[in-house]
Amino acid sequence: MFPVLAMSEGEECVLCEEEIRRLKSELQDLRDEILALRMAIIELAYAKVTDPKFAYFDWRIRYGVAFDEEKIMRLNWVFHVLTERIKEEPIERIKSIPGISDAVLYRKGPPTYREALTLLMQALGTKNEIMVEELIESLQSQGILRELVDFLCDRKRSEVKARSEDS
Repeated sequence: MFPVLAMSEGEECVLCEEEIRRLKSELQDLRDEILALRMAIIELAYAKVTDPKFAYFDWRIRYGVAFDEEKIMRLNWVFHVLTERIKEEPIERIKSIPGISDAVLYRKGPPTYREALTLLMQALGTKNEIMVEELIESLQSQGILRELVDFLCDRKRSEVKARSEDS
């Protein structure tokens, strides 16, 4: 058995406050360490040659998406809806996602390339088109979502061709 020490309420309070300060400091140290590890992972992703078999996973790390479950969920939902739209299948479940236009996401019929690009940028919370174009290229390289990616690449070529003919 352990000896029981008698303490006054004030002494207990001081000990609790000290323990809280110690735990807060330890928590901050852990947060700093996690941030440093994330940065090291991102630096390693840039420092190495990307294996085309894992291009999408590399893209997720380089852009920090791999560390953000919310972005992954949003991105996967947009992929799902776009895939259903190109098949011209009815969307069974409508899910509203903050920052993503329901009117554009759930529009009937296959999306334009610009529409898909906009939806993917909204899912990622970015205005960086190059980031999203690299996303599509990484999916293509890794062979993920082939039907959707092939469709988007065809749409991009068609839209670029149409714009050049209009000029």
